[in-house]
Amino acid sequence: MKVTNSEIWAAKEPLDKLLQVKLPVKTSYQIARLVRKITEEYLVIEPVRIGLVKKYGKADDKGNISIFTAPQEDQEKFVVEYNELMGQEVEIVVDKITISAGQADKLELEPAIFLPLDKFIVVGD
Repeated sequence: MKVTNSEIWAAKEPLDKLLQVKLPVKTSYQIARLVRKITEEYLVIEPVRIGLVKKYGKADDKGNISIFTAPQEDQEKFVVEYNELMGQEVEIVVDKITISAGQADKLELEPAIFLPLDKFIVVGD
C-alpha cells in the first residue's frame, strides 16, 4: 500500500491508542503488525521533522525551539521543506484491517482516533 509520510505521521498516535483497546485476537494481531510497520517509517520521518524545526525555528529564553516565533522567511522555508517531507510516498506491505460493525459498536473511542486511520482500517462486516 502506498502512503504518504503525512498519513504515517498522523496515524502513529491513534494507532498507539488503539493498541490499548481489547479486541479479538486476530484484529489485535493485525493492529500490532500495522503499528510495527508504521513505527518503522515514523522513526525515519520524525528525526527529519525535528531537524527542520531546529534548522528554521527560533529558541526562546528557556531554550525551547519553535517555528512559530521564527522570522517569516524562515517559517516559509520550513513550510516548503516540511511539505516536501510529508508529501513523500512510501510503500508499506500491510493489509487493510477490517473491524466488524459488532466490534466497532463495543468500542468507546473518539471519532478523532479513526479519522487518520481511514486508509488502514475499515469498519464493516
